[in-house]
Amino acid sequence: MRAKDNHHAGKEKWLMALLLRGTNKIVGLTLRYRFTSLGVVLLTFILSLFVLVVSVTGKLPLIKIKFFPDEYSYYYIELEGPVATPIEVTNRKLKEISEFMLPGRPGQLQSTTAVAGFYVNEDYQAVFGSNLGNIVVEMPAKEDQDLPENHKDDPILHLDYVRKQLALFQTDGWTIRVRAEKGGPPTGKDINVRVVGPNPDMVQALAKDIYAFLRDNEKIAPFLVDLSDNRGQPNRVYRFQVDETRAAEYGLTTIAVAQLAGSVLDGRIVGEFRAVDEDVDLKLKINKDHLDTPEAALSIPLVQHPSGPVRIGDLTRSESYMEPNRLDRYQNNRAITLTANLKPSAPTSTPAVVNTIRSYY
Repeated sequence: MRAKDNHHAGKEKWLMALLLRGTNKIVGLTLRYRFTSLGVVLLTFILSLFVLVVSVTGKLPLIKIKFFPDEYSYYYIELEGPVATPIEVTNRKLKEISEFMLPGRPGQLQSTTAVAGFYVNEDYQAVFGSNLGNIVVEMPAKEDQDLPENHKDDPILHLDYVRKQLALFQTDGWTIRVRAEKGGPPTGKDINVRVVGPNPDMVQALAKDIYAFLRDNEKIAPFLVDLSDNRGQPNRVYRFQVDETRAAEYGLTTIAVAQLAGSVLDGRIVGEFRAVDEDVDLKLKINKDHLDTPEAALSIPLVQHPSGPVRIGDLTRSESYMEPNRLDRYQNNRAITLTANLKPSAPTSTPAVVNTIRSYY
């Protein structure tokens, strides 16, 4: 035991002597050339500042800055179907994808949880809609992972593989997005471009131009993931316009006719049912078998009159047209936001892409 301790002590003395000899040489050289040494330190400091400044401003992507990297214990599959898609159809779509992913993939996933009617975005905000849904996929433990076409079991590459596998479900207007779990506070996507202006047509034209630039740019487009905008999808609107003069003839107000006409298609809440843990709204609706088309609502009677029933079509004018299902504003101006994520393996950075967009604009 004593011989072993002496061996370790001798080895430690030899290592310390070697380090001391090297340190003395460096200190002696620094003291001999004092101004040169200070100049080298100053030059290194200036070079570091230069690298930091050009990386932050996006002039040169020398440093990739990401304060809160993604986590890969879970990843999320977000579905978005055509506007007005029934939630039953969304639910069937989620089941199809879940059944496609689960069988024979023990090394790729541990479990999946699918929910129709909403998804949670990168900012931890719930986005609701009957055409929306999400699947939460739990990854196996690191030592149990066996990812296909990925000999290093890199989860970043695996998400690209999942996107390619799910591409076959992007038909009939369905969009599928795959993203990793965020590991910090809400930060949004890597790329955010907001076009704002008082003229909606000019804002839309500029947003389309920048979107096409990002989509077609050979230096940027291959490294963008989930490039999208918030212009909204075309939505068919069926509108009743009340004839105030005719309504007054029958002693009805414009508000009363509008409420009755709206309740024919959407239903009306007539009360609440108290369950064990919550109150459930009770909605009265017209049987869909009697409303095979929106125009059929015009034949629904509103009030009885000595001359006969007064129907919705007698008091309203109907029109059908297409318009976006959402319009966003920023500081009272029309706003369109373009967003995208960067692939972790991208040779560029967020400031560099932003600088490129500013130069193009």
